[in-house]
Amino acid sequence: MASSSTERRSLADLLEEHDIVRSSTEKLFESFSPDMLLRQGTANGQNVSVRALGWIIAGHAVHHAGVIRERYL
Repeated sequence: MASSSTERRSLADLLEEHDIVRSSTEKLFESFSPDMLLRQGTANGQNVSVRALGWIIAGHAVHHAGVIRERYL
């Protein structure tokens, strides 16, 4: 994103942030009971379960890894 100002941050800092966010997201989803994972709500106008949001988050990370490989490596 043009407004993210990532050019002012080191690669090491960005990687550290990625690892922290990933770890905290994993811990969050590990804390959910099976019943909690089946709860549903609305995201972007669409009905979605907590479990589905976990898969969406994981897929989003895979997408960004692909963009990095294609554009920068």
